[in-house]
Amino acid sequence: MPFVWAYFRTQHHQLRRGELVKILDAIKAGHSIRDSDLRGLLKGHYTDYRNALASNQSLKDQAKEKPSQIADYEALLSEADRLHGQGDRLSRQGHSQSAKEIGAKASKAYERALERLEEILRADPSLQMWLDRPVVFDLAAGGFTLDPVDVPRCFTSESPHNLGSVANWGVRDKADIIAEAVKAAIDEIDELLAPKITRSEESQPPGALSPQERLARATGR
Repeated sequence: MPFVWAYFRTQHHQLRRGELVKILDAIKAGHSIRDSDLRGLLKGHYTDYRNALASNQSLKDQAKEKPSQIADYEALLSEADRLHGQGDRLSRQGHSQSAKEIGAKASKAYERALERLEEILRADPSLQMWLDRPVVFDLAAGGFTLDPVDVPRCFTSESPHNLGSVANWGVRDKADIIAEAVKAAIDEIDELLAPKITRSEESQPPGALSPQERLARATGR
């Protein structure tokens, strides 16, 4: 009966693979996946999946612990953004002179923020990791434009001009972590289902039935 047992084991792997593919399709469609489904289908890969989730959460927690120096810079930047927004509103309302005066104040505020950022990064270059873009204070390169679009921001900022995200720290979306575990499980099944040439097969005479063919005959398929 070993061939019959092998047949049903193959059927089990194929059915499990089909369910895992359905999960991948559900992830692509944006559907949530129940943990109970993952536990049953991932089997040995479920522990790896849970460990990856825990590591990801640890990175998220670290990203919330913003250094005081970066918070200082953000406070100065926030004031500059406020003034810039005020100047824009005055300009749209037709108060061109007032808008010009507020705009000049906003430029000075951005300049102060950038000066503070330069001090921060010269004292501790590693804090660059908290910013959404590379920062090089090079007068020859022209520096930064004193407006909300061009100035660097903390990658946790909610500003629409923030070019970064928590992905800067390697934080991943949960769906990506699930997909990675599911693909690993599928790859493992594919390896199990891949036909393997044994020594006995290599020594078989031409025309002899393969194990798969003998299994099909034994099960009537």
